[in-house]
Amino acid sequence: MPGRVMGKRRGDGVIDTYVVFDVDTAFPGRYLIDDHGEVVADPVWFYFGPVTAAITALLKLSPHGSEHAPKHPLSGAPAQFQFPPFSRVEHSN
Repeated sequence: MPGRVMGKRRGDGVIDTYVVFDVDTAFPGRYLIDDHGEVVADPVWFYFGPVTAAITALLKLSPHGSEHAPKHPLSGAPAQFQFPPFSRVEHSN
């Protein structure tokens, strides 16, 4: 199995993630967090491409809740964009 790097960043009501398999294969996405702390499986945004372009695109997303931020889950997203196995989000006070 090839190596991979995974990361996540929790914001107010969303979680941004990325999975990197190699220099040319990265999958970032943004997912909503529901009122119970569960992540909605379908992303509101996703990207596929080289690491540099993928991370740049993720970092350029508008903040959640702003006018230009993605808001609606994209049903029917490819399987690799279904939320990763760390789907329970810990609440921090």
